[in-house]
Amino acid sequence: MKVKSIIYMILALSLCCGCSDWLTVDSKTILSEEDIAKYPELAEAQFLSNYAELRKSIHCIGDGAMSYRQHHLDAFTDDGASNITYENGVMRNNTPGTVFGGVFSQSKGEIFEAVWNYKTINIVNKFIATYKNSDNEGVLSTVGEAYFIRAYLYFEMVKRYGGVPLYSSPLDDVSSINNRSTEEKSWDYIKDNLDSALVLLPKVQRIASEDRDRANRYTALALKSRAMLYAGTIAKYGKVSNNSFQGIRKEMAKTYLLEAAKAAKEIVDDGKYALSTEFGDLFNGKDENNNEIIFRFANVAKTGVAVYEDYWYQSYRIKRSSYCAFMVPPLDIVEQFETLDGKIQPLDYAASKNNPEDFFANRDKRLDATVIYPGGEFLGERFSIYRKTLVKRADGTTEEYSYEKSEDWMGAGKVPGHEKYMKSGADGIFLNLSAAGTTNWGFFNKKCHLKMKI
Repeated sequence: MKVKSIIYMILALSLCCGCSDWLTVDSKTILSEEDIAKYPELAEAQFLSNYAELRKSIHCIGDGAMSYRQHHLDAFTDDGASNITYENGVMRNNTPGTVFGGVFSQSKGEIFEAVWNYKTINIVNKFIATYKNSDNEGVLSTVGEAYFIRAYLYFEMVKRYGGVPLYSSPLDDVSSINNRSTEEKSWDYIKDNLDSALVLLPKVQRIASEDRDRANRYTALALKSRAMLYAGTIAKYGKVSNNSFQGIRKEMAKTYLLEAAKAAKEIVDDGKYALSTEFGDLFNGKDENNNEIIFRFANVAKTGVAVYEDYWYQSYRIKRSSYCAFMVPPLDIVEQFETLDGKIQPLDYAASKNNPEDFFANRDKRLDATVIYPGGEFLGERFSIYRKTLVKRADGTTEEYSYEKSEDWMGAGKVPGHEKYMKSGADGIFLNLSAAGTTNWGFFNKKCHLKMKI
C-alpha cells in the first residue's frame, strides 16, 4: 500500500497561550519517591491514562472519538474521498478527480480540532523526569512506555506541520510555545525518543492480555519504522523550505530509510507477529488477539469510547437509513492493491468483462476484505455500481440513461422499455449531494479505519 500523503499545514511561529490554562498539571498527580518505593505499581497506574490521551491525537481523531465532524479529515489525504457535499459546501467533491475541494469552515459552529499535544507532552515529560532514574524494573518499563507515547505525540504533529517546538522537560514555567525546531531535528527527536524506549521496553508486557494495548519493544520498533519511512520519503522526494521548518536535506534520505528498514526487519525476523490469513477477523471481533495486531485501541461500548467511521461510512444498502457513505475509497487506493504476482498496476480499462467484479480479480485478497467494488459482495448483498445504461437499437443507434443526482435515484426510474434495469447502479455512481448512501467514486469502505494500527 502506498505511503500516506504528508499534509503540510501552516504552523504559527508563536502561540501565546497561557500555561495556567492548558499546561499546568496539579503536583498531586506526581507521586513522591517514598510512595514509589513502597508501592512501585502506583507509578504504572498513574501513567496508564496517557494512552487515552494518545488516542485523541491519532491521525484525525481530533476530539477523541473520530466524531461526527472529524472523520471528514481523511479527504485531506489520499486515504479517502469525501463522498458528499455537506454544510453549505464545507465537504465538497462535486468535481470528479478532486479528492477534497472544500476548506475548513465554522459557519455552522463546526470545530476541527488542531493536533497540538503539549498538555499531554507536559504530563509525560514530568513522568519521565520523575521516574527515569528509578531502580525498579517495572517503573523503568513504564518510563519506556512514556518515551514511546512522547514520540507518538510528536509524530502526529510533525507529520502534519513539519518542524515543531521540542520539549523534554516539564512545561509549567513555559509561557508560550514558540521555539520551533526544523523538521529534520523534529524527526530526529522522535527517533531519539523511540531509541530510549527500546532500551527500557520488554518484548512482552508483564500482563499478557495487555500486550497489544500497551507499548512493548515491537510497538516502538513499528512506530520507528513508520516515522523513519516518513522522514526518508520527505527527504528523498520533498524540498527544504520555510527556513527548514518544512523539508529535510536530500542526503539524509538513505539514513532515515535504512533506519526504517532495520526496525521493520527486527519485527519480521523475530516472528512474534505475522500477517493474518483471515484478514477480516482483524476487524469483525472474531479474533481480538490476532498475531497481526501490534498495537490497538479497544472500542468498548460500556466505556463510552467509540469510533464513528463504521456508522457514517456504511452504504445505504447496509445501513438502510440516511446519512451514510460520507467517505469512500478513491480509485488510486484500489489500484495500490498488488496483483497476485506482486505488481502494482492500474485496472485494465480497455478490457471487456462479463461481470464488473472480474476487473478486480487476481489481486491481493485484502482488497476484497477492505473495499466494496462494483459487483462485490458484503453481508450477503451484491453491490450494483455503474454510471449509465446503454441501449443499442436494431437500427444501430444508441441511447444512454443515467441518474444525474441522488434525487433521481430516490425516484428509482427504470430504463424505458426495459423496466427491469435501473438507469444507473442501485448503489451509484452519480452525483450524491445528500448523504443518501450511494457512491460518487465507484467504491465503498468494507473495512473501516485503517489507521488505528501501527
